[in-house]
Amino acid sequence: MHNCEVKDYAVIGLGSRICGYAIVGFWSIVGEGAVVTCRSDIPDGKICVGMPAKVLRDVTEEDKKIWSFLQTKISELRERYKKGLNRLS
Repeated sequence: MHNCEVKDYAVIGLGSRICGYAIVGFWSIVGEGAVVTCRSDIPDGKICVGMPAKVLRDVTEEDKKIWSFLQTKISELRERYKKGLNRLS
């Protein structure tokens, strides 16, 4: 990602590319390995995949529930992991 705008709650899949001046909308999902080309605009609440990225479908309320749950779990694991670290000498 370089010189682009990713709005709140957007999910960017592993290995995807967001090129210059592209916009990924609020609650949008960019699939793994997708390429959002320069100056593209992924609208709010859309799932896009492919190379170049194309809109596949709308984000559903179920999608939002799943991603919110996963975000909470990842945050919990991050905190648990940090507390369990010990300094190596």
